[in-house]
Amino acid sequence: DVAKKAEITLPAAVLREIGQKTDANLVVSTPLADVTFQNSSLSGLSNQQNIVVTTEKTGNALELSIASGGQTVEHVQGGVVLTTPISQSAPGTVAVVVYEDGTRQVVHKSVVTNGTITVPLGGSATMEIIDNAKSFADVSTDSWAADAEGFASAHELFSGTSVDRFSPDLPMTRGMLAKVLHNLESNPSQPFARTFSDVAPDAWYSEAVAWAAERGIVSGYGNGLFGPGDNITREQLAVMLWRYDGEPAATNKELH
Repeated sequence: DVAKKAEITLPAAVLREIGQKTDANLVVSTPLADVTFQNSSLSGLSNQQNIVVTTEKTGNALELSIASGGQTVEHVQGGVVLTTPISQSAPGTVAVVVYEDGTRQVVHKSVVTNGTITVPLGGSATMEIIDNAKSFADVSTDSWAADAEGFASAHELFSGTSVDRFSPDLPMTRGMLAKVLHNLESNPSQPFARTFSDVAPDAWYSEAVAWAAERGIVSGYGNGLFGPGDNITREQLAVMLWRYDGEPAATNKELH
């Protein structure tokens, strides 16, 4: 495939001006992608140097390079958000970051909307846009949940109960939900704490539960019990998702 490349230079003085005198984020638009910088990062981003933003696309691979004074900026405070058009998509379409050593990491929060994919990144990155949905023998293509299963497995939120089984009718447990939310946040490291007596340190959900408890997403039943194997109720699910989202205020408190 023929490579396409676009390069834009951002003067240091302009970045400081926007960062110090406005609350606006900065969107850098190229023919290949839009790159959004958080306002809080602009003043310190340039370090008195112009910033060069380069996007280069070859096939389904897209490279974002952010450079200051000729040096690649690997990490930007607050990260950046890249939005790029895609010619076709499926429920399992995701962005995958490809590192120099060949390792790959799914961007769990990459989202397809109206012919584009939005990808949150830490800074400069090379990525590929692929259909990463897994195929499970117990999920038929005409199932009402097939698209949702494709999305969840492609984003590596759910991994199935075995190599070829998703177990769509299996009840979800409290430990499973903690693990899903931990996966969504790219599995941040969390030291094990004996917060709950029924969560063993070597359990597959132990780090996820410790992480969720540390952030106030879960609180357990009291008396040191979490109930990781208990089926999660609808109200427990609602509360945990609400806490995960920062406990936003309700605009309409009546449920119909």
